[in-house]
Amino acid sequence: MIKKLSGLKDHFIVCGYGRMGKVICKELQNEKLLFVVIENVLEKFPILRIRVILL
Repeated sequence: MIKKLSGLKDHFIVCGYGRMGKVICKELQNEKLLFVVIENVLEKFPILRIRVILL
């Protein structure tokens, strides 16, 4: 994961996968833009899609 993250350029960082984070991630995915989600609630990890890189 560190290797993948170090290779990212021109990406967005979404802080939290709550109500607004979900909306933002959906829009970024629709536009096929690279992004990273930072989330510290372990229970939310299973609902994140495979395309989202977890920290």
